[in-house]
Amino acid sequence: MSIENGERFLRLLKSKPELREQVKKHGPAAFETISAGAGASSTSWEVVIAALREIEGQKAK
Repeated sequence: MSIENGERFLRLLKSKPELREQVKKHGPAAFETISAGAGASSTSWEVVIAALREIEGQKAK
């Protein structure tokens, strides 16, 4: 697991509504299993850090 995987999962969440629905439906207990199934084995923390990097990058522009 890595922040790069968090970035990958974030991109997948942006592009796949069905994946977003799975995350919402199954909750925190299933998060890592869902991310692994999507090919981006990441923790919720890694996804949050990826999102923060994206937000901070947008502010720097």
